[in-house]
Amino acid sequence: MNTEQTTQSATQAFTQAFGPVPGSAHTAGSLSELAFITAGPAAVGFVEWIITQARQDRIDHILFLGQSGYILHDLMQSRRAASTEEPFASSHHLPASQALFVLACMDPTHILGNDTSRFFNRLSDFIGQSQDLCLPELLARSGVPVPSAGVLANLGLDTQQSIAQLDLKKLTDFLFAWRPEIAKICQNNRRGLYRYMVENGLAHGARIALVNLDWQGATQELFARALGEFMPLNITGYSFALSETNQTRERQKSLHIKSFLQTSTLGAGMVEALAANHVLTEFLFSAPQAPVIGFSPRNSDYTVDEGRLNTRHFFTQAAEVQTGIRQFARHMAQAENRPGYGLPAPIMAGPLLSFIAHDHWERHPQLQAVQNFDPWINSARHSKRLTDYAVKPHNG
Repeated sequence: MNTEQTTQSATQAFTQAFGPVPGSAHTAGSLSELAFITAGPAAVGFVEWIITQARQDRIDHILFLGQSGYILHDLMQSRRAASTEEPFASSHHLPASQALFVLACMDPTHILGNDTSRFFNRLSDFIGQSQDLCLPELLARSGVPVPSAGVLANLGLDTQQSIAQLDLKKLTDFLFAWRPEIAKICQNNRRGLYRYMVENGLAHGARIALVNLDWQGATQELFARALGEFMPLNITGYSFALSETNQTRERQKSLHIKSFLQTSTLGAGMVEALAANHVLTEFLFSAPQAPVIGFSPRNSDYTVDEGRLNTRHFFTQAAEVQTGIRQFARHMAQAENRPGYGLPAPIMAGPLLSFIAHDHWERHPQLQAVQNFDPWINSARHSKRLTDYAVKPHNG
């Protein structure tokens, strides 16, 4: 199956909503073309929805999180500059990854004292999605110092074995023994996060909209826990889509979350197909730079995770995708009467949904060439393609 066949349904959905695809905007079969057709409309629609929701919710400030927040905030700033409407809520891009928030929540009250509850309650998040990583990689992905192989060997921990193969008790005992080193990183992240909020004018009680690709509300929960003790905020989560899981429903009892794409308009099957193939959307919204895993409590320095494998080609691919998204945004802004603005979410996201549901995205040649896009889960011992994570929708 060639590139043209794998994007046929997405192109048809695009043409129905926005007219013919401009032939000169991109190279046929390229990632920029794919992004123009699929991610561009979805990203522009998401930002328009955010603007409307923020006004309705009387939001003081919008925080665009992590890798996806980079391009979304960029689109927001472009709309702000070109708008003659009532002022938008202020906004910033907070370049913080899942690792940073996990560590910020783990920080025990007394590093060397007896209060270890917050450390151990979040331990499952720290170890999460690390089955394929070895222990040094588990620590490195969060910026935690790695002890020598000899020290780990004396504790009965093989540095070449995956986390899934290690004895759980030995692993837990080691993490407890290494708690002071981990806690230093945790405290730095908490203090750095607080510094970031203060420097950007965010005060206690501010009405914050938190924007990211948060499929189950996990990132919003971590953010609220990390800041809740010393900077209580009124947080509303603006998610791209929420999966219908027990974890999501449980978090919705305590978190205020709204979703751009909803089961009530798309149907449960489509939302679940989107959530199951979340890696595709996350790649299409990725920033062409390494994720930030740590903040400095004293200045604006960041700690980034370069990954366990060479990521230069991935950054080039991510930059090409962002080019396609920006090209679509300019195309819509220049179109007569700006037809993209105000269209319902299912129409704006339609080409992306069609691509996921009908076009067998795992067969797209350019996507098959994307490797090691997520350092949180990738090990140096084996390379994984983006398309390895494809899940076939139930509707085939």
